[in-house]
Amino acid sequence: MEIAKILFCTAAPIIAGTAVFSITNLIDTNMVQIILENSGYTHEQAQDLYGQLSGKYVTLTTLPISISTAVATAAIPSIAASMRLRQRQEIKRKMNLTLRVSMIISVPAGVGLGVLGEQIVQMLFPKAPDGGILLTVGFASIIFLALCQTVTGVLQGIGRVKVPVVGAILGAIVKVILNALLIRIPSINVLGAVLSTTGCYAVASIFNLMMLSHIMRVRIDLLASLFKPLLGSAVMGGVCFAAYKGLFALLNSNTIATLLAILLAIIVYGLVMLLIGGIKEEDLRSM
Repeated sequence: MEIAKILFCTAAPIIAGTAVFSITNLIDTNMVQIILENSGYTHEQAQDLYGQLSGKYVTLTTLPISISTAVATAAIPSIAASMRLRQRQEIKRKMNLTLRVSMIISVPAGVGLGVLGEQIVQMLFPKAPDGGILLTVGFASIIFLALCQTVTGVLQGIGRVKVPVVGAILGAIVKVILNALLIRIPSINVLGAVLSTTGCYAVASIFNLMMLSHIMRVRIDLLASLFKPLLGSAVMGGVCFAAYKGLFALLNSNTIATLLAILLAIIVYGLVMLLIGGIKEEDLRSM
């Protein structure tokens, strides 16, 4: 019985802390259609808009988020071992490495979905191409959630499993408030759920980062972890968008132009990151 109690007290905060993504989906399930219908939309229109949110935006953001979650999960035992051995410098190195690897993957994924959101939706859902604007507007939510999940993994690794729970609660409160304020505005409608999701993840990730820095009394290397992937992704995004426009004009095929633009974007991002020192040998080994 005592063992079961210990397991429950350990597992419950971990599950709650990593459930931010599920929490936002649950909130939207209970709020979006109701607010839309109360704002003058018919039941069918509300269902259609919610379908774009849940069937396209949520579906297409799942892949990069699942990768960041895997990075966070993989970091927990390694950081926990260093914590047990009181290897402070090693903990700091692993923290910054985990953040850097997560951002190297998640930032370009978010920017890419933002730049080619409408084209990707049209390619994957040719019979129902609406909803690409949700990706364009909500690309930052991918970055913030990846950051949130990664820092959550680090906090759990150092034994502070309750801190992410507080971050998730704060994010959920922001989500509910912004949903109630934004979705009812006709010019925003379902985009309000996307913006509120971004706000939710931003609050949760910033809170977790601040608490991690305070607990460990170390400086988080945001320059290497976030700035360089953002710079590389900005260059990648510009090249990707220009390449798509040129390829589509030449080939008149959205699917081929989108796939070739994505392939070129991956190559450009890799080259830029190597040039500015955004990817190190240690990062590649960790991946």
